[in-house]
Amino acid sequence: MRKLILLLLTLLSNQLIAQRGIAFIHQSFTEALKLAKQQKKIVFVAYTNYGGNSRWMEMNVLNDPEVGETFNENFINLKINGESLRDKSTFEDFKYRGITAGYFFFTPKGELIHKFNFTKTPSEILNEANV
Repeated sequence: MRKLILLLLTLLSNQLIAQRGIAFIHQSFTEALKLAKQQKKIVFVAYTNYGGNSRWMEMNVLNDPEVGETFNENFINLKINGESLRDKSTFEDFKYRGITAGYFFFTPKGELIHKFNFTKTPSEILNEANV
């Protein structure tokens, strides 16, 4: 029994260590901007919903290891679900709201640099990140 528990703990810790995709912070947009200023990074916001395009991006692009490595190293990443009541109340400071999913890049001062609304492949989103 002890070996089984040890095996399970090892497997779980390996899963936690081997993170795939983009690591999103769980803070407000204002806090993301503060972090970006401190770390001299750009803020990437994935404004999602429960639609098919958002789910497809989550499964096929935002979870991609290469995308994650690039975005985690170069950006402060924030995900907001526009249809989630919790996210709506937490991210009242995010002024770019809409019914459709959108992906945004901001300076640490909150100035919009670039935005796109459609699904992208991992290589396409990496090209978008070079804006």
